Amino acid sequence: QQIQSLQEIVLNHNIRLHHVKPHGALYNLAVKDEKSADVIVEVVKSFSEPLKLYAPYKSVISEHAKLNSIEVVYEGFADRNYHKDLSLVSRQKSDALITKKEQVFSHVLNMVSNQKIHTVDGAEVQLIVDTICVHGDTENAVDILKHLHQNLWAFNIKIS
Repeated sequence: QQIQSLQEIVLNHNIRLHHVKPHGALYNLAVKDEKSADVIVEVVKSFSEPLKLYAPYKSVISEHAKLNSIEVVYEGFADRNYHKDLSLVSRQKSDALITKKEQVFSHVLNMVSNQKIHTVDGAEVQLIVDTICVHGDTENAVDILKHLHQNLWAFNIKIS
């Protein structure tokens, strides 16, 4: 219903909905839970206009979307640490967030340039990303975004 309501709003303003990104606990559940992933995929498929689905690389939801001919945009998290299985470190843990803008930049640069991340488990694993998320509730999100914008351009990485 939320996506349908949003679709109606954007159509009333002569614009098109580009993508769907599940949020929070639902997003994290659909990363590994087949039933949740299938519900989201079915909702996205139900729209007459094709919608892209933002989802993590190698997740259950991204695999189910691809099997259903939904374009997946792989999402990486600039301000979050990962485990070697590509799950995010729980926000309940002290090492869940990356808040120092220089560390965030290094994390993102490794994702974009090398398609890899260093995990809290000490591993380096492949992670393909098409888009990067910086959480708005990260205390210094604006500073992080400014730093990323300035420094990614310096490495000839275009932001669109």
